Amino acid sequence: SAEEVATRLTHAGLEVEGMIPYGAGTEQCLVVRVTSVRPHPTKSGLRLVTVDRGKGATQEVVCGAPNVPDPGGLVVLAPLGAHLPAKDLTIAPRAIGGVTSEGMLCSESELGLSEDSAGIIVLPPMTAKPGTRLSDAVPNARDTILEIGLTPNRPDCLGHVGLAREIAALFELPFGLPPPETVARHADVSASELCSITVEDAQRCPHYGAAAAVEVEIGPSPLWLRYRLQALGVRSISNVVDITNLVMLEYGHPMHAFDLDRVRPADRPAIVVRRATDGEALTTLDGVERKLVTDDLLICDGAGPVALAGVMGGASSEIQSDTKRVLYECAWFDPRSVRRTARRHGMHTESSHRFERGVDPGDVAQVLERAVSLTALLAGAAAARGRVHVQGARTASEPTPPEPAKLRFRGRRVEEVTGVAIPFAMSIAILQRLGCEIAGVVGDEADVLVPTHRPDIGREVDLVEEIIRTHGMDSVPAELPAIRASRDVGGREELARRAKEICASVGLAEAITFSFTSKKTLEALSAPPPAVRLENPMAEHQEVMRTTLLVGLLEAVKNARRHGENDVREFTVGPVFLPPREGSDLPDERLRVAFAVAGDRPAWLEKPRPFD
Repeated sequence: SAEEVATRLTHAGLEVEGMIPYGAGTEQCLVVRVTSVRPHPTKSGLRLVTVDRGKGATQEVVCGAPNVPDPGGLVVLAPLGAHLPAKDLTIAPRAIGGVTSEGMLCSESELGLSEDSAGIIVLPPMTAKPGTRLSDAVPNARDTILEIGLTPNRPDCLGHVGLAREIAALFELPFGLPPPETVARHADVSASELCSITVEDAQRCPHYGAAAAVEVEIGPSPLWLRYRLQALGVRSISNVVDITNLVMLEYGHPMHAFDLDRVRPADRPAIVVRRATDGEALTTLDGVERKLVTDDLLICDGAGPVALAGVMGGASSEIQSDTKRVLYECAWFDPRSVRRTARRHGMHTESSHRFERGVDPGDVAQVLERAVSLTALLAGAAAARGRVHVQGARTASEPTPPEPAKLRFRGRRVEEVTGVAIPFAMSIAILQRLGCEIAGVVGDEADVLVPTHRPDIGREVDLVEEIIRTHGMDSVPAELPAIRASRDVGGREELARRAKEICASVGLAEAITFSFTSKKTLEALSAPPPAVRLENPMAEHQEVMRTTLLVGLLEAVKNARRHGENDVREFTVGPVFLPPREGSDLPDERLRVAFAVAGDRPAWLEKPRPFD
C-alpha cells in the first residue's frame, strides 16, 4: 500500500512528508457516449445532450460548452451524487430554463486537471466503453502522491526511476526498466546529418548527447500524460515540451528540445557548447534578457547563445506550434558550474536543481531513446537514425559507458561502525539490490563497483550506511557508546567559556548568531568594513564575515520584538574578522563578547523603568 511504501522510505532516509490523494473525482465520473444534441428550448447558448451510460441506460443533461462533439463522441459525465474535490462540488439535480439536468459534463478544470474551463473533455475514440469509470479508463487519473523531503546527497531519487530502484531494494523485489515504445517510422536521415555537435569545454561538459525526430505534429498531449504532469505540479504545454518534462521526472535527468528549423545556420544547423564572452546576452524562456560572464557555460548555435547550460533554454529556438523537426539534448554538466550560474542569475529551476546535485552520466542514451520513442508515439514523428554522443574529443553514435568507482568493502566494518552484525552474504545482496556490482570476493572482503547514479557513495563507510539503512535503522541498538576523555580545554575555548558563565550569572541569555552578514548592514552600524568576502554565499545578506558582534545581536533583539517580547537581555560570544595584521595574509580573527539589554528593568513594588 502507499502507506507501507511511505513508511519504508522514511525509515530508509527518504522522509515522506505528505501523502496526497489525487484525482478522487475520477472514481465517480463516467465515460459516456453522446447520442444526440439539440438546442435548449428556452435558453440560447445552451444545448440538451443525451448520453449513453452503457447497458442501454441514457440520460439528458444541459450543457453550455461550445465543443460538445457530434453523436458518437466520448465525454466525461459527473452523475448525480458525484463529488468533485477540485471545485468542492457535489452534483445535484438542477433546473435550467424549465429543464432538469441530472448530471454534468466535465471540463478539465472541474476535475482538477488544468485551469481550462472553456470546454468539456472530449476523449479519443475507443478510450473505453460507455459506463466505464474515468479512473479505470485513463491511466494515472487516480493516484496517491508521496511528497518526499530529499537530502542533497540523493540526486538519484529526483526521478521516478531512482525511487522505483530504491523501493525494489527495500522490498526485495526485482528491478528493471520497461523497454521504450516501438518506433513505427524511421526517417531516411541521421541525427549527425541534421545537426553538427561541437563541445569546446569538455571539462564542464564531458558528455553531450543528441537525438532528432522529423515530421513532428505539435499538439496537445493525451489525457493520461496531462494527468501525470498535473499530479506532479507541472503545467501541460504541448506534446513535445511535455515529453521533456515527463522524461526529466522519470529519470531525474533534465533534457531540452530545440526546434531544428530555428537553429542557425539554416542550411547546416550547429550546436556548440562553450563559455560565454563578457557582455554577451541571452533571452531565456522566461522572457528575461541575461547579461552573461565568462564563467557561464552556454549552448550556442551558429549565430549565438540558445540556452544557459543546465539552467534554462533560450527563447529563440523554443518549440512552437509550427515546429516540424526536433533536436533533443541530454548532457552531463559540471554541478559546480551550474550552481554558480544559477546563483549568479538568481535562477532556481527544475533543471538546475538536478544538475547542481549530480545527474547520472550513464543514462544519457536511455533518456534520449525514451524521448524519441515518445515523440514517435505522441506526435506521429519519424525518428532520425542514430544519435550523436560527444565525450571529450570523441564523437560517436553510441556513448562509452563511464567507469564506475571501485571500493573495497570489508564485511566486519558493518558491525564495527553500527553495532549490528549482518552476515557478509546479506550485505553483498543488499548492495547488489541497490545497483552495485561485485567485481571480486576474497573471504569477507569484496571489490564493489558503485553505479554511476550514486555520486554520493565514495568511501567504504558509505557502503556501510547503505547496508544498514536498507536492512533497517531500527535494528541499530540504542546503547551509549564508550566516551573517551577529551583534551584539556585552554586558550580561546577557556576564555569563551568564562565569558559565557559571567554573562549568564548576571541574568543574560545567550543568543546564537551567524558569523555571516552583509556589507550594507555593517555600513548601517558604522562597523569596520569587511575584510573577508565569501565566494559562494548561501544568501545575498550573508556575503561577508562580520567585523562586529552587534550585527547578530541586534537581529536577535529585533526577532524578540517581532514575537511580542519587549524586554530583552541577551549576550553573544564569538569571533570577528578584521584586516590581517602586519606580516600576515590571514584575517585577524578576534574573540569578542557583546550584550544588549532593551525594554524595562525588572521592578518590584515600583513602576518599571526603561534601561538607560
